[in-house]
Amino acid sequence: MSSRLLNGVLALGLTLSTIPLLAATPGPERYSGFDVAKLAEALARQSTLRTQHGEAGGNAAFAEWLSGEGLSRAGYDAAYSAWWERFKADPTGQLEARFHRIVGEWSQQLNFGDAKDWRQETREGVTLETYAKVSVALTRNPGGKLEDVLKKNGLKDAAHWKRVNESWTKAMKDDTTYALVQQYGALYQKLAGPQFAAEQDAVVANSLSEKRPAPTAAPRPAPETLDQVVGRMKSAQGREKAQAAREYAHACDLWSGPARKDPKDPRAPLCANAVLRRDLQPVLLESLERADDETIGYVAGMTSFLGELELKDASGKLTVQRVLNRAEERLATLEASFAPIKDKAVPERMPLRTKISEYQGVVRDLKRTLETW
Repeated sequence: MSSRLLNGVLALGLTLSTIPLLAATPGPERYSGFDVAKLAEALARQSTLRTQHGEAGGNAAFAEWLSGEGLSRAGYDAAYSAWWERFKADPTGQLEARFHRIVGEWSQQLNFGDAKDWRQETREGVTLETYAKVSVALTRNPGGKLEDVLKKNGLKDAAHWKRVNESWTKAMKDDTTYALVQQYGALYQKLAGPQFAAEQDAVVANSLSEKRPAPTAAPRPAPETLDQVVGRMKSAQGREKAQAAREYAHACDLWSGPARKDPKDPRAPLCANAVLRRDLQPVLLESLERADDETIGYVAGMTSFLGELELKDASGKLTVQRVLNRAEERLATLEASFAPIKDKAVPERMPLRTKISEYQGVVRDLKRTLETW
């Protein structure tokens, strides 16, 4: 594998040290029954179970798993704290690097175990397994002679290898689930042997132990005035407009406290109810009405300002109700998509669970707003 391809694979988000190699030997130390390997497995399982069942259900399933292992949640929490003290006290960073590698190994197994098996897929007549074998032979120190390696693995010549390399690289970039990248990495590490994992641990340990100079305090720019925030809100579009509206609402929410009694406060004219109804309320409602999957969670939380700033009216209530209806429909769709893969170790499970949790929060926020309208 060329160095350019390796860099490309890493750019896709893969750290080869996170591929399954579960025979690591972490050492004999234990806290509350957890050595480094068991703590790493537990952390990965906790995260995966929360992905499957949501936070409450995941925590219950995690407690059940711990019990089956002869462990307890209290023991896990105590061990987690103790081991992190150990990690922080290790100046080499090696112990924490090993921990992160084992967490990654379990995470890959738990979240990609049921993904499509790419090993016998071919590109330009070469399977993924052969591609990984050639890559290891060409890149591991000292690296084999190109012609000899290609001939040994059934490739015609350097031109054929170039086509194979480009084709598999494209396939990895096109696979939005990253399952192909993960499986390639697993094959590469297996073929490269334990020394490769040790080298990767050393890289992470060096990063963790690196002494960086204390950052110098940069001069802070003068904070924006409320006039400037309002001006930015009026000229911006999309999420930037919503962000400025949130800053405007927050400033006026603070002003509505003791500062409201001071007529000289510069926020007073901009936070007058008539001005807020004219300039802020339409932006809050428009941002809510136009919210999509990427912005709905951020925008839904802004509806509390409608009550706090006394901006509720019949039209606004209808807008909030419409958005709540859409959010409930979207949540139902996401939950229906999630149900068949809930217990499958496939990469789609994590982003779907994240989005479900976000929409559950949105529905909760909007219902709370309407209940107090």
